Amino acid sequence: MTVDTNAYNCDDAHAYMPNLELRNLLVYSLRRNDIWTFTHPFMQPDMANANYVLDGLKFGFPDGIFSVALSPNVNNRIAFFHPLASLQEFSVPTRVLKDKSLSPDKYAPGDFKDLGVRGRQAQSATHDIDQRGVLYYTEIQTNSIKCWNTQTALKPENVGTVYEDAETLTYPNDLEIDPVGDIWAMSNRLPIFIYRGLNPDEYNFHIVRGRGDYAIQNTVCNVPDPDAITLVFLLSFLLGTSCAGELKEIFKWKQVYYEGIPPEITGYDNYNNVPMGVTHHKGRLFVAIPRRAPNVLSTLNVISMSEAKSTESPLLRPYPSLEMNRLDSSLPKEERFTSIYRMRMDTCERLWFVDTGRHVTNDGSMKGHPSVVYAINTTTDTVAERFLYPNNVMDANGASISVAVDIPNDKDCGGAFVYIPNLADGKIFVFSLREKKMWEFWHNFFHMNPYQGDYYVAGIHFQWPDGIFSIALSGQDCRGYRTAYFHPMSSFEEFSVSTEVLRNQSLSMRPQQGNDFKRIGERGDGSQSGSHYYDNSTGVIFFAEVGRNGIGCWNTVKPLMPKNMGTVMQDEKRFIYPADLNVDTSGNLWVITNTMPRWYYETLDTNEYNFRVWSAPTKEAIRGTICEL
Repeated sequence: MTVDTNAYNCDDAHAYMPNLELRNLLVYSLRRNDIWTFTHPFMQPDMANANYVLDGLKFGFPDGIFSVALSPNVNNRIAFFHPLASLQEFSVPTRVLKDKSLSPDKYAPGDFKDLGVRGRQAQSATHDIDQRGVLYYTEIQTNSIKCWNTQTALKPENVGTVYEDAETLTYPNDLEIDPVGDIWAMSNRLPIFIYRGLNPDEYNFHIVRGRGDYAIQNTVCNVPDPDAITLVFLLSFLLGTSCAGELKEIFKWKQVYYEGIPPEITGYDNYNNVPMGVTHHKGRLFVAIPRRAPNVLSTLNVISMSEAKSTESPLLRPYPSLEMNRLDSSLPKEERFTSIYRMRMDTCERLWFVDTGRHVTNDGSMKGHPSVVYAINTTTDTVAERFLYPNNVMDANGASISVAVDIPNDKDCGGAFVYIPNLADGKIFVFSLREKKMWEFWHNFFHMNPYQGDYYVAGIHFQWPDGIFSIALSGQDCRGYRTAYFHPMSSFEEFSVSTEVLRNQSLSMRPQQGNDFKRIGERGDGSQSGSHYYDNSTGVIFFAEVGRNGIGCWNTVKPLMPKNMGTVMQDEKRFIYPADLNVDTSGNLWVITNTMPRWYYETLDTNEYNFRVWSAPTKEAIRGTICEL
């Protein structure tokens, strides 16, 4: 049986069940609770290839369709299949199999395809496909596991050998690829058991396991550029990781300046206007400048990419208006922005952020009001949601400096949840838009690791005690929930919790959280990270590695450990302190670097470029790194 699950709806699952004796394919729909049958000549055995020789034993298995393997493309999957007694592979789109009206034989003539021949003695039992599109199958007559990259034509010269052993893999009868890409196979000497009898003094049953990415490295299924291999090896040796091509520099500033400011507006200090957050949506770049120092003109700003006259020092325009960004505005203090650090765009075209309500005055004191959750409708440039932190939420220090927005099914705009880490108190605040309520979670994983709070950036040694800093949300599972990945800034580790837990206010009141919060692994020495973001198109999490002046990456199908971490970008001069990163709806990674430790502990050189915005498509960013599958 092969199960085809809709990532957004568990109830829309289908099961494909080949019947090797009747030579047909059964399809079961969970949503309909119905079953139907497909027949096709390709499901019949090739009687010329129904005879086998195994360990000197000759026998015949005239079995028809035996195994179905699904391509990794969830939205338009291809079902690969073959009879046991055959050297060929065939395919059919799953959209055909899911359509009961086309069964048993009303499909179009071209729906079922003959893909080619694997080779001599290549009869196969089960097979499976990994996320890269490499198909692995058990070859029962050669006691081996073979591979074929489905991006190439199926012919003997394009088939590779992953593993072959007549002792441990006698009659490999089952194979599966697990979620992290490991190959699992079982051998059981079945024909010997049937026709000759097993020797109980010998090991007759074996389970073997191997890493898929390693297994195909030296096979025809993996066709790398030899020069690229040398380059990646050298970079791995020198840097301890693989490195891709650099991100493209989009904008840069020595100091920030604004446009459209009336001449009577004075008293702001360009030096103290240090950009901290960046988000891109449909040709507009939103830039946040928190009021960490006095005389910041505007905390939320925008740049029109098409109107920017130069990549050097484009002017910022207060967003959505100057009036909403002025501390001396005539608007009530809860309706104007005080200090914003980072923003995130949701699938409903709303820009979400927390106004911390705190700002530094000219005498160095801190003033302000309770924090506020905002959402701006970017199609109308008006405030869509405003929610003042309630009294049941303790946010004494205003350290809510990032957000993650969870839209159920990516469509239920009114059912949004906003997850807000508080780096000082070690909390996650959860805001429910539908309920207009907020609650908080506490956990030991939210606090810094005291052994990992030392930094060395731009020639400056310092210590930061920052706790949970960022939350990255995975794609939605079939039950409608996501994995929330998180980490303290002063830590090399990554943790996770299901949004099923975070969305449930009653669970936040438990005295302890059991095993709901999990430690995933460690990124490696010096890998302290501020912002991070999960890219749905690749399954890769990108990390702003502030201690390395770089961007790290991790493909979530692999275990989290230093050897599985890649480097997308690293530059000790131009990439000092990546303060924020995220991925836009077009699959582009955006990063802002701002040299903040130098501004905070020493003095910026205003004759040098101190702030930069970078970007690249995510698939290009990970090309050549270990994060690429």
